[in-house]
Amino acid sequence: MTTRSEDPVVATGEGPAHKVRAFLARYFRNQELRDDEDMFAKKIINSVAAMDLVLFIEKQFSIRLEPGDLKLDNFRTIGAIVAMIERKTRSHAA
Repeated sequence: MTTRSEDPVVATGEGPAHKVRAFLARYFRNQELRDDEDMFAKKIINSVAAMDLVLFIEKQFSIRLEPGDLKLDNFRTIGAIVAMIERKTRSHAA
């Protein structure tokens, strides 16, 4: 398992969907994953990977996820993750 400190992830200047997809690629290496596919239902992401994802999001996007953000629906799909990131970055910038 790759740790966050070993993460080669993502060139700056790419959008949130690209960054999230690049980070998650280690969990679904040989699978195609659409932005609307439920990663938990497909058993691509488990609870440990989800926590790693939370840490990645906070660091990569300079946002803080509050307990209310840690709802499964915010992490089921790449689309849901990106929507949460965009919501948090907008409210952070305001």
